[in-house]
Amino acid sequence: MKRLGRHTALQPVRVIVGWVIVMTLSLAAALGAFGEGLFERLSTGQPTIPGSESQIALDRIDEADDSPDMVDLVITGIDLQDQAQVMGLMTGFGAIRDDIAALDGVDAVLDPFLSPQGPMDPAMQPFLSTEADGFVVRVEMAEEFTGDERVAVEERLREVADDIAIDGATGIVSSEKLITDSVLDQVQKDLLKGEAITVPISFIVMIVVFGGFLAASMPVIGAI
Repeated sequence: MKRLGRHTALQPVRVIVGWVIVMTLSLAAALGAFGEGLFERLSTGQPTIPGSESQIALDRIDEADDSPDMVDLVITGIDLQDQAQVMGLMTGFGAIRDDIAALDGVDAVLDPFLSPQGPMDPAMQPFLSTEADGFVVRVEMAEEFTGDERVAVEERLREVADDIAIDGATGIVSSEKLITDSVLDQVQKDLLKGEAITVPISFIVMIVVFGGFLAASMPVIGAI
């Protein structure tokens, strides 16, 4: 340690430059410059214990679950008690449905206007708002589909609110992937915000504790 301290005191510029290089490389590695980055490794998966009874049960449930991946569209801002709007949707939504169904990776498209009776069909009630101000369009994806195909479906669904040409109508697209991406994006923002606040505070505390800028910078740079 004595020898290291003497070397640092005699060549402070080289030591500082060396630490700056190390910090830069570490930051680049964390952001994915040399492969998978820190934020790319984030996931929302539940904690598991391989070989445990709970894990075996979860694996069996996953194997038995053959439900398709789905992308939902929630349309609001309409009036399903307005006969003119309902008739317009009954007439025009078939073309929208066919357009979505023709996309690659789509297995089926379900909406309340699929039945000849439309919203009056009791089987269509799960797709309708209880306040009669909106409805749901559900797209069931094929057993095998690509990420680009799912994105194309999401983008097409975002256009539906404009396609139905009803003033005030808005659409929200939802899927498990979109929810996961939203959660991870918020986690990333929170981590960056937390580091932006804590690192300067830690640095100030280190300056007070060690009594100097150079001495305080070593543990902070090492932590980064």
